[in-house]
Amino acid sequence: MLGLPAILIIIFFISDFSIYIIPKYIPYDNIFDISYYITAIAENSNLANSLALTGDTYLVNLYSNSFNLLVWLIIIFALIFTVTVIYIKNVIKKLYLTRKGVI
Repeated sequence: MLGLPAILIIIFFISDFSIYIIPKYIPYDNIFDISYYITAIAENSNLANSLALTGDTYLVNLYSNSFNLLVWLIIIFALIFTVTVIYIKNVIKKLYLTRKGVI
């Protein structure tokens, strides 16, 4: 009972809570300049998209592998869900028939 809280406290003290923000995303004069943030995010998105369109194999492989992994995870989840529902349905049916006196 005391093991889990002790482990959580140890992890809390070991963890580093320092936050690092890339300097190009912080404006030098006014941190509340929303237009600067929007421009920086748009430039970063355009750069990533242009790298993907020029055939940067790292990004193409990353997107492709992520999509393949997602498809397989959905298939595995659907199979496990189907088997679980069928099993629960059979258990409920068996309990119902046992209480009714048929079995």
